[in-house]
Amino acid sequence: METITLRREKNLSELIEKIYGQVNDENARKRLEDALLRENPQLSAIENLPEGSLIKIPTIEGITATKTKDQQTGDPRGWMGAQARSDLNSYRKQLTEAIEQEKIYAEGQLKDIKSRYDQINDVERDQIESLLSSLNQRYVNLTERQKALGNS
Repeated sequence: METITLRREKNLSELIEKIYGQVNDENARKRLEDALLRENPQLSAIENLPEGSLIKIPTIEGITATKTKDQQTGDPRGWMGAQARSDLNSYRKQLTEAIEQEKIYAEGQLKDIKSRYDQINDVERDQIESLLSSLNQRYVNLTERQKALGNS
């Protein structure tokens, strides 16, 4: 079975056009959609698939795919590279979101501690000073990691 990699196609119509060219016959288009979904159930949420996802091209009697290999990639190294890039971008996005949540948590902790600072005794104040220093450093480290991710 032939395959193709998903690029920027966000619906089945765009994917069908990429693989089969312009299909004006509604019956043929419906058969293509059904066959693609049967071979690639993940296409039911195509808008959520990362660029570089591998798509199986079904064989349908009477309909010939005009593009069965990616002209840009030509061999598996191309789609594997595209998939790796897509995965790395996805991980970078997840890590950036996690860092942002950690920063929000650290900011909240700092504000909470600072708002109650005058209500504590000297022993607690020393402990809080240490905690504040740790939280400030954590916030700085998270900000640096986030910047590094953006520049990678």
